[in-house]
Amino acid sequence: VIVRFKDAGTLLAGGVLSAIGVLLVVAYPQQYLSIGGFFIAGLGFSVQVPITFRLAGYSTAKSSADAIAIVARAGYFGLLAGPSLFGYLAEWFGLRSSLTTLLLFGFCTISIALYVVRSARSDQVSNA
Repeated sequence: VIVRFKDAGTLLAGGVLSAIGVLLVVAYPQQYLSIGGFFIAGLGFSVQVPITFRLAGYSTAKSSADAIAIVARAGYFGLLAGPSLFGYLAEWFGLRSSLTTLLLFGFCTISIALYVVRSARSDQVSNA
């Protein structure tokens, strides 16, 4: 998929899939639609980690080892803090509102992917 659609296209598709999946879960809380929504959201979110680690290895701002360590640290932080954060949000605002925060992550992915696509296009135009 990444070879065909490149990093930005794959991230964009992942962001759209994750947003659609979370919207299904939040908007239609029926059992089978929620399972399908979580499946679609999982497909969307699953492409983000491998691409992020690979791009960290190609970092020019920091050494590859430092960039990968930063990405791994952020991942571990999310792994440890995420469930607690969602639990507290669900307790205070309800489960549906808590899951809506996942929608924000999907939109962030879409925004970053669109920025990367625009940057790549402007680089192609300036190099032409």
